[in-house]
Amino acid sequence: MITLVIFSMDRALQCDSLLQSIQDHGTGVSDIVVIARASSERHALAYDKMMTRHDSIVSMVSERNGVSCSSALAEVVKLADHICLTVDDQVFYRPSNFNTARAHLEKEHGFVWSWRLGRRLGVTADKTDHWLCSVAGTRDKNYRYLFHSDGALYRRGDYVRLLDMYVPGWETKSYIPNDLENEVARMQPAWQMSVGPHVGPLEATCKTWQLNKQSTTEGRYGAPWCTIPETKLDALAEAFLAGKRVDNTKLYADISWTTRFQQPDSFPTHVHACEEASRFYAGLIR
Repeated sequence: MITLVIFSMDRALQCDSLLQSIQDHGTGVSDIVVIARASSERHALAYDKMMTRHDSIVSMVSERNGVSCSSALAEVVKLADHICLTVDDQVFYRPSNFNTARAHLEKEHGFVWSWRLGRRLGVTADKTDHWLCSVAGTRDKNYRYLFHSDGALYRRGDYVRLLDMYVPGWETKSYIPNDLENEVARMQPAWQMSVGPHVGPLEATCKTWQLNKQSTTEGRYGAPWCTIPETKLDALAEAFLAGKRVDNTKLYADISWTTRFQQPDSFPTHVHACEEASRFYAGLIR
């Protein structure tokens, strides 16, 4: 069973777009679980509205009444054979067959399958319909980074083993996804040679938008973002409650947005954090 987990905080509108993109492009997922945190009544109402649109395919765990993100995750992973982790500011823009990904992960004895990376000349070894890359064989920081939450498919045992080893007690503590990811990733030199290769699709199928930042991570983590008035978290919640949605069809019809805003030093996994990209995204909200 493949369980897809979406980590979300105060981004009901963006999470709705991600859920729609999974419905449009994802196959082979057994369950979808949103682990959501709302910092205000406005955002709680937005999540409630989001669930009315997707309750036939999605369950939601709300971080209320003392339930933390990490404790909710611990309960979810107990029921899965494989777990795919995603974040609410991602979108899938190409077909993504999770059963095929799982089969290739097993065949290659891989550690993680990344939907967010495609083949790269001189970095990946390319097969008929997937690529693989060993940490020992590359210096590319994107393909060396094995423990992430942005469209990453793991065998449950591999994922949980590293959390148990490097974030002891994570199931009962109050950790956010950044905490879980950073602690294990920080220790990667100690475990990277004991796991299999990085694996993924020939063409990346999802990307992350760097539009806004939650108060819990602002100033604590280094990823850039570019917020304009229309993409502030409260403004997006108000838009969603007013019935507005992201027009995903525009993202599917012309995927030049995946490269249009990039700079030479941009991560291939994220839309470059710039005002032009934020204004483009705001124009999709209707």
